[in-house]
Amino acid sequence: MALPPSLRAALAVLLGLMVQVVLLYVGPDLHPYMSAGAGLAAAGLLVYGCTLIAERRRYTPWAGLAGLFSIIGVGLLLILPSPDAMPRPELPSRLRDALRKDKG
Repeated sequence: MALPPSLRAALAVLLGLMVQVVLLYVGPDLHPYMSAGAGLAAAGLLVYGCTLIAERRRYTPWAGLAGLFSIIGVGLLLILPSPDAMPRPELPSRLRDALRKDKG
């Protein structure tokens, strides 16, 4: 049974943030390679989760790189409106008529 993308995104982001919080407290006591590996895993989870969020909101998957900025990137991705919700500017009537004249 596959999980829906929204649940996968939430789990990946939550797990990535939890690993980062644990590394804040336990990281200095760990071996440097172990700490670096856990940090890379957390960053990978955040980027994966943000990529799923970006695709769901109809952004380019490259917007998932916002996950590299941790909670700030996740928050920014969640706050921005989806491109479909943004109003499209209307062309001035003279320009619109000129464009129609050039086509026909």
